[in-house]
Amino acid sequence: MERRSFLKGLAAAGTAIGATGVGPFISKGLAAKKLEDIGFGAARTSIQGRANLEIQRLELGRLMRQDPPDRAAVDKKLDEVTQAESALRKSMIHGRLDAQAVLTKEQRQKLADLSQRKPFAAGAGAAPATPRPKAGTMREKPAAPPASKPPANI
Repeated sequence: MERRSFLKGLAAAGTAIGATGVGPFISKGLAAKKLEDIGFGAARTSIQGRANLEIQRLELGRLMRQDPPDRAAVDKKLDEVTQAESALRKSMIHGRLDAQAVLTKEQRQKLADLSQRKPFAAGAGAAPATPRPKAGTMREKPAAPPASKPPANI
């Protein structure tokens, strides 16, 4: 997703907009304050949007478990899920556009360059990335029963 690439660039720049500042490549001042405000608002909207989306999905699941499911109610809920997904995507894109509008052309280019680094989080002292297991291979082995010791004769 394009938003994640933008956020990777912010992370690579030492940035956590809205949380800990705007990073070393942006001078402190009005732009930094605006970016912090944009980041805070975007994070807040994203949290609310994700929560709303999860609620819509939860309600859809409940409708689907009915016997028999009401097709009209499922269709209506699917429309609500789609609307919630679209609203979340729009808010993420608007946050990115708002942040880009504050940056100079040079800052936007530096951010784009930083977002292209791979891996973005690896640096001095960073642990190497571990590959993800394939789907279905994460099953835990049953724990071995504890070794029983004979009771101590006192």
